[in-house]
Amino acid sequence: MADENNQIVNQGTQGEIHIKGENVFKEYWNKPQETANSFTEDGWFRSGDIAVYQEGAYKILGAILSIS
Repeated sequence: MADENNQIVNQGTQGEIHIKGENVFKEYWNKPQETANSFTEDGWFRSGDIAVYQEGAYKILGAILSIS
């Protein structure tokens, strides 16, 4: 999980869930700007979900909403 500056957050601190791996899609079809906005420079997908990790579990608190 990361903060708004893409820095890893400490346990007990809220952050956005970022995902990386073979199972993550490569891009949005014909939407290069949305793709660029949804991935970090080092390839992590920004899920838009806010969570906190505490007591050995992730608690999802909500999602970042954007209006386009």
